[in-house]
Amino acid sequence: MYVWRVPTELFAVAAVSVVLLFASIVCLSARRRANAHAVRGLLLAAVVVFFAAAPLAVDRLVTLVAGQDESVGRIYIDPSVPMLLVAPMVVAALFYISRLVFRDVVLTKRTAPFYGWAAFFGVANVINYCSPGYCEWIGVPFQWHSWSDSISPFDNGVSPYVSFVAGVGNLAFFAVITASLAVISRPKSV
Repeated sequence: MYVWRVPTELFAVAAVSVVLLFASIVCLSARRRANAHAVRGLLLAAVVVFFAAAPLAVDRLVTLVAGQDESVGRIYIDPSVPMLLVAPMVVAALFYISRLVFRDVVLTKRTAPFYGWAAFFGVANVINYCSPGYCEWIGVPFQWHSWSDSISPFDNGVSPYVSFVAGVGNLAFFAVITASLAVISRPKSV
């Protein structure tokens, strides 16, 4: 099943990751400006709750999207436990990279290009660039997942192709562009 040419599970992870990222940035930015310790604690607790609720949100979103096409009221699709945990890990990795490379997590003039690049790269790597239902071709610049119903494997099923090397290549490409953004956005010393 697809949502806007994106497989349902990847759509759910991407949507929850975006909401989690923006909610966490807003809370951390407000926490940075808050003076009262109680408010700072509540905002940090809110971020922890967002991360803890992300796997449940992915599950509910997959169920909601898949259930729209079915006549039953509730449908359960098991996207597997690792898929449910991807959203918090993606956002945590973005925060870690932002902190490591840009020395800041909140949205500033230095980090905005990075978050924009990360969002673009994430969206580009979950879109199916082939005809949904007949084949899949996912990955930019390197194809990391594909399958086609025109390829007939020996077991009469559809044989998906997942490339670890292409995934590593995509991460290396992401790292090179991120490093370039860090160099470009570095403050000029006078």
